[in-house]
Amino acid sequence: MAAANKESPNKLIGIKELLNKHYSVYGRSFFSRYDYEEVSSEGANKLVALLNEAIKTSSLNNTTHHSKSTGQDYKISSVTSFSYKDPIDGSVSSNQGQIILFDDGSRVVFRLSGTGSAGATVRMYIERYVAPEAGEKELNRDTAEGLKGLIEVALRITKLQEFLERDEPTVITVSGHMYPVSVRVLTLDLCSKRCEQEINERGFDAGYSPEVVVRVFVVCCAERKS
Repeated sequence: MAAANKESPNKLIGIKELLNKHYSVYGRSFFSRYDYEEVSSEGANKLVALLNEAIKTSSLNNTTHHSKSTGQDYKISSVTSFSYKDPIDGSVSSNQGQIILFDDGSRVVFRLSGTGSAGATVRMYIERYVAPEAGEKELNRDTAEGLKGLIEVALRITKLQEFLERDEPTVITVSGHMYPVSVRVLTLDLCSKRCEQEINERGFDAGYSPEVVVRVFVVCCAERKS
């Protein structure tokens, strides 16, 4: 930032300006994570079984899915199982999640954990790349808007809300314009105006309506996505 301001003595350059310049050259990756905590293990296993069946039969490959809310179409190129190879000892951890990959490079990853008596946790990772040619308006959308169509399609394909019996996730982690933030979503007595004021005062791009936001937690500016 110091170098950028040195080159621009007549105009103050901040993080937002640097990011916009980066987006105009390299494009932007929108990212969010939905955590569904303490859900039915039976429902979570049904979700995983549906995805594993799609991997086995390739039934979702080359299918196109329309988002009614945004008008976007998403074509699935593959559904695969994620494995991790340790770069140090070379060990391989298989079946670490299921990946739905779309032909535009977007992807949605599902991971299941904690299937004990207390319930399971299902995490859904959503990522969408927007090329610089899309223009400033598309590149500067808030995260929720940039991912809205993809999330809608992913939820419908997997029947996640039906299997987990949840309309909303427990926790939403967002990578916004400036900083990644975690947003705790609850349905308790909530003064939306107070919450909206808190978000506006802090200046964070939560990307979600104040009706579902209780508190915004800053993760770490060092973890922001470039």
